[in-house]
Amino acid sequence: MFLALLAGGLKYSQQQEAMDDLDARIAAARPKAQQVRSAVEKIEKNRSTLARIRLQKSEMPGLLDVWEETTRVLPSHSWLTELRLTEVPEKNDQLVAMTGFSAEATNLVGLIDRSPMFADASLTSPVALDPIEGRERFALQAKLRKSGPFKEAAR
Repeated sequence: MFLALLAGGLKYSQQQEAMDDLDARIAAARPKAQQVRSAVEKIEKNRSTLARIRLQKSEMPGLLDVWEETTRVLPSHSWLTELRLTEVPEKNDQLVAMTGFSAEATNLVGLIDRSPMFADASLTSPVALDPIEGRERFALQAKLRKSGPFKEAAR
């Protein structure tokens, strides 16, 4: 009986030492685990931000889409000297600015505005006759629609 008690006490003592050792290891690993957890949370936040940006980008037409639609919409007697795509972050919009020459520059605003890709087209400077080109010089801008049938319309 004494031996059984001694063996039981010895077993209990060994288990207690093992538990104390595990408690010390857990205490040492806890700060590292918290660092890993905060790093994972930061990665997840960055991943969700990236996913949101990709979604926004997929909703907005790109420069090639704008170029194709502009080429489709402009009549053959008109050509561009400048095509600029600008983001307006505070409004979450994109603007396209066009400068060029046309035989009928005043009609371009209506043509651009009827496009499924552009909205709110307007001249940004007065139309002037260029004596060298023999055409009207124009500068206009329009907002880009976020999404819609513009990709199908451009084909």
